[in-house]
Amino acid sequence: MLSVIIPVYNNERYLITTLSHIRNAKYRDLEIIIVDDGSSDKSLDIAYKIQKEDSRISVYSKENGGVASARNYGAGKATGEYLCFADQDDIVEPDMYSSMIDRLEQDASDICICSSGKLIKNEKYPFDIQDNALYIGSEIKGNLIYPIIFESFDAPIKYKKVRHDPQIWVCVFRRIFWEKNKICFRNYVNYEDDLLVKIESLSLAKSVSTLPAIGYYWRIHTKSESGSIRYIENIGQKQDKTYQDIINSVKNIEADENVLFMIRQVIFCKQYIDAIHYLMGAKRKNIEFIKNYYNVNIYNRNFNESIRVIKYLNTKRIRWKILFLLISHKMTLLSFISEAMINWVEGRRRKVKW
Repeated sequence: MLSVIIPVYNNERYLITTLSHIRNAKYRDLEIIIVDDGSSDKSLDIAYKIQKEDSRISVYSKENGGVASARNYGAGKATGEYLCFADQDDIVEPDMYSSMIDRLEQDASDICICSSGKLIKNEKYPFDIQDNALYIGSEIKGNLIYPIIFESFDAPIKYKKVRHDPQIWVCVFRRIFWEKNKICFRNYVNYEDDLLVKIESLSLAKSVSTLPAIGYYWRIHTKSESGSIRYIENIGQKQDKTYQDIINSVKNIEADENVLFMIRQVIFCKQYIDAIHYLMGAKRKNIEFIKNYYNVNIYNRNFNESIRVIKYLNTKRIRWKILFLLISHKMTLLSFISEAMINWVEGRRRKVKW
């Protein structure tokens, strides 16, 4: 049996569609666990209604604690041999679960990862495509972990130079593997929980199967649906915990101090970009506030040693190159203005495209 965990929060618009795709999967031996995380709309009512139609569905309601909390709660209720997660508004292909469990049983692997696509206004596009492979032991590091960590950088170490994203919903885990290693989503992180769990689980796995078929589509919302950028309080402190979490996982598989140092540089540089981006959501953005924010969350966080790694930045990331060039010279206000302008231009372009 496969336990599918679905955290739900104010999703009355898409919940029926998402559940319909999961319920109609060709793999029938499902335990569908819906965790309502304190919704204020009709999501919980919809979940209870559908539960009456399908005995495989269990519905739980809890106070709002965020997606990490809801996922952990759901995983604690799971009884299936296998475990996976789905987001409340995404689409699962009919063959996804059956294909992944067949591979888990065939390869005796700990985790199976399928390919994913994007769903934009009901149009499907390829996104993160995996090979048809079985990775064992140290092969996991170079083929699955480092492509996530070094994404957008051409680091001078041996690993497969492909793009892989950290989303957890493309994974099916053996539940005994999940529970034995006490894997859980981190409550102190409110925007990188997938990354932490994926790096941790891959670093602990003895073997991982991958599939080239797209099994999961990630629904991309337009600006009007997804809302504005959300400001994150104390982002630098949370990013420090994120870094420490990742490096603790990587140390399970990597002993080379030079590689660990480069990982540190890359993670911090990516966090600087994130910090600038989330600053856009702050209500108060006067010059003094902006300069203090940069000092606390960027310049005083291993900046001088980490910024050197931008020479390995992939040239396709033009936005990053602009911002890194400016902050490397500590051109604080200009980098802030540039980010604001880039966001505006990208928003207009998406609006025209969609």
